Amino acid sequence: MSMISALLIKTIKNETGMICFPRYVPEKQKLPAITYELIRLDTKKLASKGTTKLRNEVIQLNVFSNSQAEAMKIRSQLIRLFEDLLVVDSYDGYDYECYFSVINAVDLSTLNTHQSSLDIHVKYAEFKQG
Repeated sequence: MSMISALLIKTIKNETGMICFPRYVPEKQKLPAITYELIRLDTKKLASKGTTKLRNEVIQLNVFSNSQAEAMKIRSQLIRLFEDLLVVDSYDGYDYECYFSVINAVDLSTLNTHQSSLDIHVKYAEFKQG
């Protein structure tokens, strides 16, 4: 699991009480539930020895629920959570400074699926510890 995945799962759980799954909701999981998947990743080295990197990721969050109203409510919670969030954390021998922002939100009610989605941009610096 990547650092951003672990941070995303932890942040969503702490702020909404909901579990976030990679790519798919498990078959027997009760709704509502959230999934995530990486849409884009760009990396740039900032130090000559490659110990500091700047990364940009776009992650899609998908909300699955029992009604469209519930999906929209959860999506609104996620928008408020990620629209301007700074997180500093450590993971697997690296320190991170992560800035989250919302770049897109889609209502999928026209498909009668009780789903909504949200694209978030994560810009973060990765520093090797020690």
